[in-house]
Formats: sequence, C-alpha cells, structure tokens
Amino acid sequence: MAAPAPAACPLRSRLLATMWQHGSMSTLHTDRVACGDAGEMDLHIWTPDAPPRAAVLLVQEIFGVGAYIRAVAERLAAAGYLVGAPDVFWRFAPNWAAGHDQAGLDASLEQVGRLDFPAAVGDLCAALDHLAATPGIGQPPAVMGFCLGGTLAWAVAANAQPSVCVSYYGSGVPGMLGMIEQVSCPTLFHFGN
Repeated sequence: MAAPAPAACPLRSRLLATMWQHGSMSTLHTDRVACGDAGEMDLHIWTPDAPPRAAVLLVQEIFGVGAYIRAVAERLAAAGYLVGAPDVFWRFAPNWAAGHDQAGLDASLEQVGRLDFPAAVGDLCAALDHLAATPGIGQPPAVMGFCLGGTLAWAVAANAQPSVCVSYYGSGVPGMLGMIEQVSCPTLFHFGN
C-alpha cells in the first residue's frame, strides 16, 4: 500500500502546523558519545529554536533512526524539547536504517538478532547522561522508545534515572516486568492490537 500524498496526510499537516506555530523547525547535529572501551556512538540531536523545556532520549524502532523517528524528533523539538536519537545498531551497522515494508522488516529483524542487549542498554544510559550534561537542561532527560526502543526505554528506566519513561509497543516489556522495583520514574506504556 502506498503512502498518502503529502497534501492528503493529516499527520504531516498537523506536524507542519505545529512547527509553524512554534516559530520554525529545529536544528540538527550529531554528537559522538563515548561507550566505554567499545568506541563512540552517534547521537543525533535536534535542538529547538528557543531554550529547551527539557530533554528526551528518543530510542529507535527496529528500522533504525529512519524517517519515522526523525519526524517524531522534529515534532518533539518543535514543541520545545531537546531530542537525542542514538544509533542503537552502531556496534555492527552504523547509521543503518530500513524502510517500513516487508523487505525492511526482514532486514531489521536480522539486525536485531545481532544486538547485544545489555551493551545497548549501557550505550543508551551513556546517551542519557550526555543529554543531561547539556547546558540549560535542569532535570534528568526523559526516555521514550518505539518497538525495540520501547523495550530498551524500559530497560534504561531500570538502569538509570530518567525523569519519565514512555514505551510504545515495547514487545519485550512484558517479559521484563520483574525490573519494576528498579524503576523510580513515572512510566507510561502504550500497547494495542
């Protein structure tokens, strides 16, 4: 099924209206975050035009930091948040992204099979610390993730101190509910069928 034409896409229209209402779009740059002895990970950062309200660590879905995650980051930045989207697959497929079609899904599942989950959680905790050290950010960043990122966001909440955790359809979360005693921040889960 083809995506709707840009003019017919209500989400795109709302996103553009939000960006226009808040003055303009954000600026994007990439920082390098040290991840122990393993090297450095790219952290794509969207900075709002005005001083940020707070920071959000936005964790990618299985498709990488692709068009969807970038659109979510733009939308959050347009609402006044500093947003960092780390390259979760950096250890084996730097800056990899796939389309939202069957071929992209198959390739994404193959990449996820290569993921060292504990190492990825450690990398994300380092990215959270990096965002927290940004001048003008007066509180711990929030962590928000989609799909694989929803599961990783929950694991970050159990291993670090984000201000809030928001998990969208993190399929691994139900098997990780034993971590609840380690989570001290407000948490919101979104699931559907």
